[in-house]
Amino acid sequence: MNRVSLAEQRSDLATGLTSIRGSLPVQNDKDDDEDYWAEIDVHTLKTKELRAALEARGLNSKGHKKTLQARLQQSVYEEKEEELEYLAMVEASRRAEAALEESGSVYSVGLNRKGQLGLGDRIDRNEFIVIKELRGKGIMQVCAGGDVSLALSENGNVFTWGGVGTGTPLKPNPVFSKQTKGRHDVINSSLAGVGEDGLVTPRLLETLQGEGIIEIACGPNHSGAVSDGGDLYMWGDGTRGQLGTGKFVVEQSPVLVETLQESSKVVSQLAIGQTHTMVLLEENSNVYSWGFSNSGKLGLGVLDRRGVKSPYNRYFPEPTLVPLLAAVKVRLIACSANHSAVVTDEGIFTWGSGDGGRLGHGDHRDRQEPTLVETLKGLIVVDISLGFWHSSAIIQVPPCYNGGWLYTWGSGYHGQLAQGDIACCTTPAVSRVAVDMHLLFVRVVNGPTHAVAMTIDGDLYSWGSNQHGELARKMIFGEDEERKYTPIPGFMPGFNSMVNRIGRGSVVSFACGKNVTVVATSKYLGETEEEMKRRLEEENESESDEDVLSIPAPTPIDKLVKNILVDGNACAECDTCPGFEGNAFNPNECLECKHNRNRHTLPNKYGK
Repeated sequence: MNRVSLAEQRSDLATGLTSIRGSLPVQNDKDDDEDYWAEIDVHTLKTKELRAALEARGLNSKGHKKTLQARLQQSVYEEKEEELEYLAMVEASRRAEAALEESGSVYSVGLNRKGQLGLGDRIDRNEFIVIKELRGKGIMQVCAGGDVSLALSENGNVFTWGGVGTGTPLKPNPVFSKQTKGRHDVINSSLAGVGEDGLVTPRLLETLQGEGIIEIACGPNHSGAVSDGGDLYMWGDGTRGQLGTGKFVVEQSPVLVETLQESSKVVSQLAIGQTHTMVLLEENSNVYSWGFSNSGKLGLGVLDRRGVKSPYNRYFPEPTLVPLLAAVKVRLIACSANHSAVVTDEGIFTWGSGDGGRLGHGDHRDRQEPTLVETLKGLIVVDISLGFWHSSAIIQVPPCYNGGWLYTWGSGYHGQLAQGDIACCTTPAVSRVAVDMHLLFVRVVNGPTHAVAMTIDGDLYSWGSNQHGELARKMIFGEDEERKYTPIPGFMPGFNSMVNRIGRGSVVSFACGKNVTVVATSKYLGETEEEMKRRLEEENESESDEDVLSIPAPTPIDKLVKNILVDGNACAECDTCPGFEGNAFNPNECLECKHNRNRHTLPNKYGK
């Protein structure tokens, strides 16, 4: 008689269990489970029960009782072996998947209406999920702009996914429509074979293969890439000249910016805004910009091209030198929708739209040329990033040479300033909330309404809007949970640790788009699952033996912050205050004694 499959056996057995068991006592529902036969001694079954069991398994039910017992016992044994083989196969497959993810991956969270999370669907996420197509690809940089994301691998391959607003290079069919109130030639693209909703999984940009790409950037409407030879490739919406090709067209695939092909014009950095682009050259640190000149965000000192009809007189379609920066050494560049910034040896220069105080000059006026931010003059800037309405910088705090305090300015009605209840600040101000949390950062990235920063320990903290779960963490206060934003930086868990039995490596790159956060990790080098289990068991045993709670020793970062902050008594106004503890929504007022923070020199964590 032919053997039937394990699934068929299980179905038949489930149907015949009642008749097989007969007078056998039924203890609970577990008797209906597949382990029933592993626990039953076939020698205790009657001949009638043995035959019923064999028939249910599709086996020969003829023969003496001993023959029937041997036949049933062999069948149960083979079934168990088959089950073990299946479970081993499932575990091996899981471990293979885990090993692939642990070799380095990309994770995303937040809004997903255009597939910008790259997860194969359009469902929002409030916790980081791995993008399967990018596991093991060696991704070293990610960027996000609007509803599109890009990823760059170690071997120079570029992957793209999400919406089509940034001109994803898959042969879009541009449709032009006139808009009112001064807005012209707005593009609504649809991807051939993909539809208007964009790509839900990453695709390789084959056009850039072999070009040695080392840097990528994207904005809401266009994208770019820099090669190891300093060549610049641009694609997407160029109807305002933001591609730098001299044309006002949509480029369906990456094109080389020919005007930067001179030997002295080797591009070292690229920054992209909504309708303009900026590059930093390697040899002489000159800065070039191009695109839409509204609000003076190109930094050229002029808004119009003479002799050119409107609206094209406001569009600069080729790279143009920013003259006021030619005499200074520029280290970093940054762009946002309507303002720009650079970091020099003298400090930070900003220009463009001054609405909301985003330029940091103490007012709301526009600047057509780079202007030094006086508040930060002479300070060492570690990093800078621009959001739609706000700006952020990391200012070095000695003796920590590679990290510092978070400074923010502009408008932050979604909490993106990390300034507690302060929603607008026209000059740079240190985030007292972050200082009170003893957070020293090395990098900050601003999205339109939220921000993410990395500490000197490699941990990520997020704040601002959480409308679609882009902060990837729980809100600290109930009020924040209700209004779906928070001005308090909070730890983003899930990296350099084990999550759901899979190791996630340390963060190598992160990006903020419109209600989207994307993170790339390196190879996981932490403890294995077995090592973690052993450690947890040992910790549990150790805790059970302890009768007295011990006070944890200050960490290295605590000691560093203490050395920076502490110099005197806890509060100059009273003797009862144990140390300054800021009110979350009024960070300059002590929660303990209500005196101003400048009257305190000792944080509450250390006592007197």
